[in-house]
Amino acid sequence: MAERNQARSSLTLPDWRGFLNWWFDGLKRCLPRRLRDSFGPSGRYVLAIVEGGFALQLHDADTVEELALWPSLQDAPLSRWLSGRQRRKPLILRLPCAAVFTRSVTLPSAAAANLRRVLQFEMDRLTPFVEQEVLFDCRVIGRQADKGQIDIELAVARKTAIEAPLAQLEASGHPAWTVDAPGLWEEANLLRGATSSGTRSTPIGTWWALGLFGTLAIAALSTPLWQARSVVLELDGRLQQAREQAGTVTRLQRQLDEAAALTNFVRLRQQERVPTVELLRALTEDLPDDTWLQQLAIRGGDVELQGESARATLLIELLEQSPHFESVAFRAPLTKARDATRERFSIVMTLTPRERQ
Repeated sequence: MAERNQARSSLTLPDWRGFLNWWFDGLKRCLPRRLRDSFGPSGRYVLAIVEGGFALQLHDADTVEELALWPSLQDAPLSRWLSGRQRRKPLILRLPCAAVFTRSVTLPSAAAANLRRVLQFEMDRLTPFVEQEVLFDCRVIGRQADKGQIDIELAVARKTAIEAPLAQLEASGHPAWTVDAPGLWEEANLLRGATSSGTRSTPIGTWWALGLFGTLAIAALSTPLWQARSVVLELDGRLQQAREQAGTVTRLQRQLDEAAALTNFVRLRQQERVPTVELLRALTEDLPDDTWLQQLAIRGGDVELQGESARATLLIELLEQSPHFESVAFRAPLTKARDATRERFSIVMTLTPRERQ
């Protein structure tokens, strides 16, 4: 039980702390450059699991600075890069794409009120894993109001791929507050909702930062620029939702058109096709009594006959007179059978469409 609680403690995520750090980075950009530089470098520290081990990177706007590469975390000097008042930032652990399983899921709209619990309950049906083996995150990517459904994007990673590096980071004094992977949405965090049996003490610097955050937030929210930005974000969200709904309608219409075309095609082919029983009855009536069939092949609208007949040369004329067949011809020359009174024949012909019979 103690080992299980220790493993859980390495998967702890106080979501408020990551939010406050993101908030602080955004508000810090409103300050003069000299004052902004006093808080240390901007951006986010990302510890990426790569083929050669672990790569520490600093992500700032559109640039990525490679800081260090270590084969393992046991002897990695993380404090050199992450310690100090000016460098205290949330550390992001980035998994390789192959370690994360993603898929889209459609659920009833009622599931939105308790989405994570529903996905936990359905995890073994939606993924190859059970709920106890994985960490996951999710987001709503679309709503189908006419069907009462919502579209969910789900990202899942096995705990066995995360526990070891998280435990090593925890032991080094630099825990990871976010776990994501390339290709996931910006706010994705596989540690979201993970529980812990222990608690973390809040540094005094955090309380000082909280006071500063509140002051800066009041100043920023009172400016018309911030209000204009809020309006733009709201309109952009509505536009994105309208685009998603339009794309859904277009996709459904295309599927309906394809299904209708396929149904019409199958119905027409069934109407044009001459039943096999009717074909056998026509051959029985059209062929002379001294004719035996040894092989009958029907391939779509083509028919091939092989057999023996005492009047093989007359078969072409007899079959052409039938309303069921056309384009009648010998496929190979006639040959004598063992009985000299009969000849072997091979005839190919085409079934006459039913509307022309």
